[in-house]
Amino acid sequence: MKQIYIKLVYVTIFYVQLIQSEDYTCVWYKECGYNEDNKVRNCLSNTTAQLINDEDAEKILVKRCPHLFEDTNQPKTCCDSQQIRTMDSSMEMAEQIFGRCAICLRNLFQSICDFTCSPDQSRFMNATEIKVNKNGDAYIEALEIFLSEEYANSTYDSCKDVVNPSSGMLAMDFGCNGAKDCTPKRWFDYMGNSNINSFVPFFIDYVFNASELQSKFITHSLNPKTKNCSERYDNSTLACSCVDCRLACKVNNIPIYNKAPIDSWNIYGIVAGLTIIGISTLFTIGFYLYGFKRKANNYDLEISFTDSDSNLGKLNKQKTYGEQFRSALQSIFIFIGTFFAQYPISSLAIIGNIAILLSLGVSRLTITSNPIEIWSAPNSRARLEKDFFDKHFQPFYRTEQIFIKSVNLEKFYYNISNEELEFGPIFQKNFLLHVLDLQEKVMKLGQDEDEGLEKICYAPVKNDFSGPMTLSYCTIQSIWGYFKNNIEECNSNYLQKIYECLENPFNINCLAPYKGPIIPAISLGGFLKDGKSDYNANDYIKSTGLVITFLVKFPHDTETLNLALKWEQRFIDFMKNWDKYDRPDFIDVAYSTERSIEDELERTSKAEAVTMILSYLLMFIYISMALGEYKLSYHCFITSRIALSIGGILIVLLSVSCAVGVFGYIGVPTSLLTVEVIPFLVLAVGVDNIFILVREHMKTPRKPDESIPAHIGRIVFLHLKRTIR
Repeated sequence: MKQIYIKLVYVTIFYVQLIQSEDYTCVWYKECGYNEDNKVRNCLSNTTAQLINDEDAEKILVKRCPHLFEDTNQPKTCCDSQQIRTMDSSMEMAEQIFGRCAICLRNLFQSICDFTCSPDQSRFMNATEIKVNKNGDAYIEALEIFLSEEYANSTYDSCKDVVNPSSGMLAMDFGCNGAKDCTPKRWFDYMGNSNINSFVPFFIDYVFNASELQSKFITHSLNPKTKNCSERYDNSTLACSCVDCRLACKVNNIPIYNKAPIDSWNIYGIVAGLTIIGISTLFTIGFYLYGFKRKANNYDLEISFTDSDSNLGKLNKQKTYGEQFRSALQSIFIFIGTFFAQYPISSLAIIGNIAILLSLGVSRLTITSNPIEIWSAPNSRARLEKDFFDKHFQPFYRTEQIFIKSVNLEKFYYNISNEELEFGPIFQKNFLLHVLDLQEKVMKLGQDEDEGLEKICYAPVKNDFSGPMTLSYCTIQSIWGYFKNNIEECNSNYLQKIYECLENPFNINCLAPYKGPIIPAISLGGFLKDGKSDYNANDYIKSTGLVITFLVKFPHDTETLNLALKWEQRFIDFMKNWDKYDRPDFIDVAYSTERSIEDELERTSKAEAVTMILSYLLMFIYISMALGEYKLSYHCFITSRIALSIGGILIVLLSVSCAVGVFGYIGVPTSLLTVEVIPFLVLAVGVDNIFILVREHMKTPRKPDESIPAHIGRIVFLHLKRTIR
C-alpha cells in the first residue's frame, strides 16, 4: 500500500510539473537498478538536461550520436554516463545485425540517441507505466514515443535489404521477426515489444498517430534527419553497397523503356528485319561452301590414282619399320629366356636381391584411412586451399548426426491463426519426447570418464569471459533447441511455438541454448519436393523425419583429436545398442559420425584380406589341377607341377611387394583397400602368363641340336609373339 501511495505521488508531481513547465524536460535520468527479469530500468525524472561530466562517456556519445554535438561541444543530456554505456552495448548488438550498412545504422541510431539522451524528451515521449523499487525510487516500466511515419519509412527503406553476413539471410529476419512480412510499423513494434524481443529492456510503444497517444502533453513527433542508403552522411561514413542497398546499384538509375522508337520505326521491327537478313546470309554462305566441298572431293579422287605408287612405297617403308621393331623385341626376349635358362642360379640370385631390395620399401609405406589423403592430391588446388584455411584459421568442424524417421504414424491437423494446418507425424508429442530422451542420452556420453561432449564440441559463442564450459554452449542442431532442450517448455501450445520458429528461426525466443538458430533445412527432413527450392514453414511442418546434428571441433593437436575419436566411438556403440534394444517400434533411425568413412574403409580392407588369401589358395590349386598330370610314378612331383604352382604364387607375391615397396620409397600414401587390389591384378596377369608359357612349352618340341637354353629362349619369344599379336 505504501508503494502504491509513493507511486501516485510521483506521477502527480510529474504531471503537475510538466503542465507548469514552459520548456521541455527529461522523462528519465540515471538507472535505478534491475527489475525481476534482470533488465536495466531508468529512473523517472522531470528535471532539465544536465552535463555529462564523464570524458569516456562523452567520447562514446560523440561516436554514436554526433548530431547532439552540432551546436555545442558540451551538450546537456537526459542520460548519465551509465545510461550512455548501456545504450552503447545495445547499439553493438544492432551492429551485429545491420553492420554491413553504415547508413542504415546511422539512421536507426538517430532515434535511439534522441529518446535516450535528448534534452527535450517530454516533447515526444511519455512514461505510461511506472513502478517503485525497494529503495522507493520510481522507474519506468513502459513508455510511448510519438514517432513520425516519414522517419520510420525512410529508416526501414535504408535497412530492409541489408544482409546479415553470419547467416547469409536478410538482417530483417533477426530485427523484424521475419523479413518476409516486415513493414516499417511491424519493425518498430518488434523493436519495442519486450514480450517477444528479449533484448528490449522495457516496453516501448511507437505511436505514429497523435490520436492514439495516451498522453495529451506530447506536442511533436520525433522526426530525425535520415539519408538514403546510397548517400553519405559525411566524409567518415561510406554509402552502402549494392548488395545491401538497391538504390546503390547503378543499373537502377538507367531508365528502362518498353518501346524504343527510331523516328517512325519501332525498334522491334528493325531487330526482326536484321535477324531475317542474317539468317539469309548464313544460308547463302553455307550453300556455296557445300558446293565448293563437293568439287574439292572430286578433284582429290582424280589425283589419288596418280599418287598410288608413292603411297605404296611409304606403306612398304612402314612395314619395314614394324618388322625392325618386332625383330628387336625377338632378339631381346630370346636373350632373356636363353640367359635365365643357361644361368638359373645367378639369375635367381640377381632377381631375388632386386626383389628383396624393392620389397623393403614396404616398411616405409604410409597406410592411411583418411579420405582427404586418399582422394585428393597434395598439390591439387582444393587441397592447397584447405591446408591454407586449416593453417590460418582452424579445420572445419566434425559432424555427428542422427537421422530419425517415423514409422506407421499418421499426419494430423492443428489450428494456427484460425487456419487448419497439416503437420507431419514427427510432430506428435510422444514422438518428440522420445527424440528428446535420445538426445539427452547422447549428450551425457563420456561424462563419467570426464570425456564428455563439452570437451570437444564446437562452441562459437564461448569465450574466456563467459565462465566454465558447459553442454549448453555446444552447437546442437535439433528441433528441441526451440524449447531450450527443456521438456517443461513443451506445453500444450508447442505446435504454435514450432510454427513460429520455423517461420523465423532467428527469432530471439527461438534461439537454441548455444545462442544460435536452429536451421529448419538442417534439423528436418522429408519435406523436399521436385522442382522446388524455396521452402517456408508450411513446407517444414509436413516433414517426416528429424535430424540431430552435433558439431565437434576438428583440432590440430593429436590429444584432442583422439578425445573426439573416442567420443565418436562411444556414440556409435551407444547408437548400436539403442537401436537394438531401446528403439520404439514407431521410430526408424540411422546415424553417422565424422569417422564413419574411415571406419568403413578399414572394415572393408580387413574383410578383403581373407578374400585375398582364399583367392591365392584357390589359384594355387587351380594351377596344379589344370597344368599337372597325376600318375603313380617316381616323377609324380614333376608331372603334377606343384613346384610350378608354388613358384608362380611366390613370383606373384614378390611382384606385389615390389610394386608396393616402390610407392613406399616414393612416399605416396595409400589405403589398405588399394594394397589389396594390387595382388588381384598381378595374380590375374601372372597366372595367365604361367598358363601361356607352360602350354607353349608343351606344344613346342625342342629342335635337333637345339640346347635347352636356346629352346627356352625360343618359347619366350613365341609367348611374346602370341601376346602382342
